[in-house]
Amino acid sequence: SSYRQDGIVKGSGPCIGGLVGTVKNFVINSYHKNGNIHGTDYVGGLAGICSGSMQNSYHENGNVYGNNYVGGIVGLAEKTLSSIFFSGGNIVASGYAVGGIVGNATRATLDSIVNVEVFGSVTGTDSVGGIVGSTISHRIKKAHSTRDIKGENFVGGVAGYACNKDYPFNYDVDSSYATGNVFGNN
Repeated sequence: SSYRQDGIVKGSGPCIGGLVGTVKNFVINSYHKNGNIHGTDYVGGLAGICSGSMQNSYHENGNVYGNNYVGGIVGLAEKTLSSIFFSGGNIVASGYAVGGIVGNATRATLDSIVNVEVFGSVTGTDSVGGIVGSTISHRIKKAHSTRDIKGENFVGGVAGYACNKDYPFNYDVDSSYATGNVFGNN
């Protein structure tokens, strides 16, 4: 089924999303959000924290504001994000783990970030990426970011910080690219 929500979402604490603050063991499918999202940590255009999967969903025509773990779609993701789009807005954060789709993709699994696009700028301090701010062992495939990425340390067109240290699965980027400018110190 398909869902649509329009309007501004503001929160003074963590786990703020356009649809839900925290999603656990649930699949979000075909969701569309218009409007600005404001929060502190774990802020996303659709979900603050997503422990379930998300597919065929997008956020458009609105900005996402926060401090740490801020993403155009999800602040913190632990499972697969597939066919996800962010357009017509910007992601603006004052801290770390800031990404066009997801701020922080964590957990050592075979899950992926696949077939995603970002049509908005991304601004943060550390671990700032066009698709994902920071990731541990997530695979990024067919991801595209089109606008400017700005930060200070660990800044990248696709991923700001990526590693697979002490995890059994490889971190992998395949058929992914950025066409905007990348600005950072390191």
